[in-house]
Amino acid sequence: INSGDIYFIPHVLKGISRVLEQNSCNLLLHDTKNSQACIRDLLEDILRKGTDGVLLQPNTLPEDNAANLQQVLKQYQRAKVPIVAFCGSLLSNDCISL
Repeated sequence: INSGDIYFIPHVLKGISRVLEQNSCNLLLHDTKNSQACIRDLLEDILRKGTDGVLLQPNTLPEDNAANLQQVLKQYQRAKVPIVAFCGSLLSNDCISL
C-alpha cells in the first residue's frame, strides 16, 4: 500500500477516538508484527489496567504457540471481561468470534 493512498487514516482514527472518549471508551491500536508474545503482553497490560471488554483482531499462530495466549484469555474469562474476536479461530469457544 502506498502511504499516499492512506492519508485519511489518521483523521479517521482521531474521529473514532474522539467519539469513544465522549462515551468513556478508549481505542488502542498496536502493530504486533505477528508476535504472539507481543499480543500476550498487550492483553496482560490491558487487563492489569482494567477494561470492560476487548475487540481483538488476532494473527494466525501455529497451534503449539497459542497455549500462552490461551492462558491470558482464561484470565479474561475469570475476570468476566468479554473479548470479541474478529477471525478468532485460535481463540477458545468462550470468546465471541465474528
